[in-house]
Amino acid sequence: MRITDETVIDLTVPAAQGDGYFGRCPSCGSPGVHGFEFRENWMHCHTHKVKWCVGSGLFSNPNAGPDDDWKGADPDPAYAGYRVIDSSEAVFG
Repeated sequence: MRITDETVIDLTVPAAQGDGYFGRCPSCGSPGVHGFEFRENWMHCHTHKVKWCVGSGLFSNPNAGPDDDWKGADPDPAYAGYRVIDSSEAVFG
């Protein structure tokens, strides 16, 4: 594929788009929405303001720079009010 300025690349994560592979919100069962925080991959339930880490480096972050760029950086303010839950609290199955 030849990439040009007009090329649209779908950066969604298929496994995270509704099947619950990375767990579900323990309150409502939502599979959550995938997002990046630094180089980590997180699922977020916007309804209950909870998030759980599903790993690091699983998917490419299109905004990620060299590791030095992330040292001392602040987390995304969009998720500042979210309560972190352990991934073991996320509902699987």
